[in-house]
Amino acid sequence: MSTAAYLKYLSEEERAALMSVPSIPPPAGTTPNFVDPPDRASLQVKTSSALLGVALLFFLNRIYVKACLVRRFQWDDATLLLTMARFLMASSLVYHAACTWAVMKGNMGRHLWDISVFQANAPNLVIPSYVMFFLPSFIFVFLKASFFLLYMQTFLLVQWVRIWSIAGLIYITAVHSIIGIYALIIASPYNTAWSTEAEKTGVAGAILGLLVDIVILVIPIVAVSRTKLTRKKKLGALALFTTGALACLCAAFSIDVRVHMRQSRDKTWKNVMVNLANIAEISAGIICASAPATAYGFKNTKSIYRRLYRSTRNFHNSVFSTRNSSGVDGSARNTLIISRQYSPVDMMKSTDKKYDMYFKEADKIMMASDLEKNEIQAPQLAKVTGTKRPSPNMI
Repeated sequence: MSTAAYLKYLSEEERAALMSVPSIPPPAGTTPNFVDPPDRASLQVKTSSALLGVALLFFLNRIYVKACLVRRFQWDDATLLLTMARFLMASSLVYHAACTWAVMKGNMGRHLWDISVFQANAPNLVIPSYVMFFLPSFIFVFLKASFFLLYMQTFLLVQWVRIWSIAGLIYITAVHSIIGIYALIIASPYNTAWSTEAEKTGVAGAILGLLVDIVILVIPIVAVSRTKLTRKKKLGALALFTTGALACLCAAFSIDVRVHMRQSRDKTWKNVMVNLANIAEISAGIICASAPATAYGFKNTKSIYRRLYRSTRNFHNSVFSTRNSSGVDGSARNTLIISRQYSPVDMMKSTDKKYDMYFKEADKIMMASDLEKNEIQAPQLAKVTGTKRPSPNMI
């Protein structure tokens, strides 16, 4: 019988006694505080909500690009859609809710010596901890599968990419499914040693997940570097795919916090960082998988982002042009108007009056030349149109 089940059969006096006993002895010079102890509840709720919001924006952008710009969905979009559906429905509604419930109602985020024996084994802490442990494994299966399916479509004619992608799909499906099923069945809160089993499985799963993230990062970098693209396009593609390094950093951070939690006796305090590492890794995976669609959306001239940019630029130009025109003095404005209405020769006439007689002679010569051209072109025009040249009397 587990400790949580055993507590149901205790009397009120025994429960009261356990509620005054700390789960672990406090450090020297520290007094247990069961009323208002320091905690990390605010840190977890705010950080996880922010990460979830950013991942949601990238996912919605990918749906917009595929539905409104490309108007075509691929298999990687289907798996990412399932991943995000699980992340929003399972992770945000269950995982995020479990994390929030654990820190708000189950006293997770407190130091373990500030939690009584009765509180440490209460359902408000045990059950959310169990849910937060087994759920991410199933999310990672769909999330990482979207990367390999994307590579199989992007590098369709590269055989070694297809082989590695298929091997990666098999690997992540087997590893994360086994870990998830093992956590779901064996590491149960009704098992007395479930927390120890959870810690061992969590570290092993994080290490295996980091290996997959490294493979996901390296495959497109090597494939792009071997293409015959121009240097500019190659650097742009490499910069796009190297966003996968963000997922690797989150996976490494997850391993670090899990190792520290396993070595520490203060499990409830350290577990907040493990929860944040899980949410960060899931969010980073969704952001990296949606990065190509984000780049396409900003480059496409029909996207809402480019239209918004053009509208903002036009508004900016109109505001500053109006401001500049209102700041021009009268003489400069008159000069601008004159320059638009008169030719350079006319402007010389207005300034060099002593050469007026020469300009008049030049005007006579130009008028005579124009009349001569009209005399030559009129008969030709009459031949083409079939009309006769009007006589002076008719005029």
